[in-house]
Amino acid sequence: MQTNTHSTRAFTLLVAVLLASVAISIGAALAHVSKKQLALSLAAQDSITAFYAASSALECATAADQVAYIPGEGRFGSAFTTDADTVSIECYMGGGWWDTVTFALSYTDPDIGRVFETSGPIGSPAAEDGWFAVAGGCAHLTVTKNTDTGAARLYARGTNTCDFSDPTRVVERGVSARY
Repeated sequence: MQTNTHSTRAFTLLVAVLLASVAISIGAALAHVSKKQLALSLAAQDSITAFYAASSALECATAADQVAYIPGEGRFGSAFTTDADTVSIECYMGGGWWDTVTFALSYTDPDIGRVFETSGPIGSPAAEDGWFAVAGGCAHLTVTKNTDTGAARLYARGTNTCDFSDPTRVVERGVSARY
């Protein structure tokens, strides 16, 4: 009995090509999924950095509002109950260093009180429109203080970077506190 070796070889080649195609397709799909997972992971990391920047800035302003030393009055109290148009507070920015964060009075509303916004740390190259470097990112703070009732509203915005030249790469998160 004689077998056709050409058809057997052709069938073997066809099966090998089909299996190789399936293996390549599965590999390409896994590579695509891995790439998407990496992008999601980086986005989550950027979001966490932005949140930590906002949270750190909020904690600093909260501490300054509750237990700041007022040198002119020789007492501890809120740094934001002053009649001045600017307020400077010391904040720990990470990396073992402290920096001075300056707030400028934006406006006064008789119903809600005096509204201060950050104008950036003194001499900081990262300061741009009130943003200052903190916790691996940048932050911007708004503090509303009612000097009559002592009520305060704080809102901090944090970003994953201090480089605002490419807005598509900036991730922003915000946190607020009222007391």
